[in-house]
Amino acid sequence: LINKIIISSILVMILGFFMGMPRLLGADDKNVIPIAWGINGAMSVIGSILSVIISMIFGFKITLITGAIIYGLICLYNRDRLIL
Repeated sequence: LINKIIISSILVMILGFFMGMPRLLGADDKNVIPIAWGINGAMSVIGSILSVIISMIFGFKITLITGAIIYGLICLYNRDRLIL
């Protein structure tokens, strides 16, 4: 059990870093950074609640696929502004 917790924690930290931090550091308008952090926090709460609801109704597989599709659409929308 401890191995699963450690591996899951490492994976979440790595993915969380790449989903949030570099984009805000590369923002052209520094006044927008606090607003972006606020939106990020609010969407994290909403996303967590929705993921539990979706997984209870449709299962974990559909929840993971839904999340991947949403992140993929966001990447497509922002492909010209991505900072990698």
